[in-house]
Formats: sequence, C-alpha cells, structure tokens
Amino acid sequence: MVYDQSQFFVGGRDGYRCGPKGNMNFDGRVEYLKIVPGQLLVHTDMVHSGGTPLSAALLTWSFVPAGHETRLDLTVQVTSFVGAAMIEGNRNGHGIALAQLAVFRH
Repeated sequence: MVYDQSQFFVGGRDGYRCGPKGNMNFDGRVEYLKIVPGQLLVHTDMVHSGGTPLSAALLTWSFVPAGHETRLDLTVQVTSFVGAAMIEGNRNGHGIALAQLAVFRH
C-alpha cells in the first residue's frame, strides 16, 4: 500500500494505491468522519480500479483501556460491487494491518 495523500482530521481525505505485490492497480479514498484521540476513529473507504467502483466500507475503530494495554474493537462494514474476492481482499488487508499493530509496543 502506498499513500499519495494523507489528511488525518475530521473531513480530511487520504488517497492510496494497493493491490497484489508489484501490481497496485486499486485506488482507495478514505474520508474521516469522527476522530476522538485515544478513543474512536470512524471513516469511509472506497476502492476503485480504472474509475470503476469496486467496494465501499464504513470502519469504526474503538480503543478501550484494558489495564496497562489497550483493546482495539474494529468493525468493518463493507459492500463489494464485484463479488466475494473484494470482501476477502478487505479481510486480508485488515488482517495484515492488525498483525503488524499487534507486535508494536511502546
């Protein structure tokens, strides 16, 4: 995944490219709807290829104190306009991101 634009504030938008290694042919657009530092992040995520919409998603990231750690509750509501492969790609991408986050420690 390569970010071409990042505007992390309510109303801000990110632009990115993603896809299989060596073939980033998908364009993504994120729009931030709600940000409560240390507590909540809500955003949309639209994916296109060649101008054709492939999927639309609403994501809610809730950060919950859990002793000396923080629990992340992630809800992803995604609609694919092109079949189950987009749903699986979304699940796979978030799985990779969450696995990377799990090894991050302060």
